[in-house]
Amino acid sequence: MVVLGSDAGGRGNLVGMVTKDLASGGASARDVVMPAARAIGGGAGGKGDMATGGGSDIGKLDEALAAAEAEAQRLLEGGGGT
Repeated sequence: MVVLGSDAGGRGNLVGMVTKDLASGGASARDVVMPAARAIGGGAGGKGDMATGGGSDIGKLDEALAAAEAEAQRLLEGGGGT
């Protein structure tokens, strides 16, 4: 799994991907990106192995990436989708 975040003109942008084997096992990139996007005041969409998201509170980008990391860890430990 990977989640990247960036500041694009004061707006936070996120992209996440999971490997195809994880996606076929039920993990969804959207499930990983959504908590991050919510942390920056936005939303996310996607399916399977790739998702994108964003929000307007760029000051919380570090918090957003920490939320994505926590969700990825939960999924890897068998926690299922959100």
